[in-house]
Amino acid sequence: MKKRTNSLTYYVTFFAGLALFSFIILNVSKEPELDQYAIVTVKAGDTLWGLANEYQGNHQLSTVDFIDWVEKQNNIEKKDLKEGEEIYIPVLKEKLNNALVAKTQ
Repeated sequence: MKKRTNSLTYYVTFFAGLALFSFIILNVSKEPELDQYAIVTVKAGDTLWGLANEYQGNHQLSTVDFIDWVEKQNNIEKKDLKEGEEIYIPVLKEKLNNALVAKTQ
């Protein structure tokens, strides 16, 4: 009987741990929704490289990763930037708004 109790305890502990691990992985690695990211309007002469540098203090990506993210999320290529086009950038709106408020004070 004791062996059965130990076995049951093992399985309950194992599955509880697995459930906790799954919950953590799903919630920690979840990216914010696209609508939580800032949108910028492309100006004449803008490049993804330039935008990555302009917003450098507001994201943690390398320039190449920034460009890859923008291309993927907006379905564009570097050469496809058009003046007046609105694109998502990997900067959370709240972070960008906080940076703008800090600049004006």
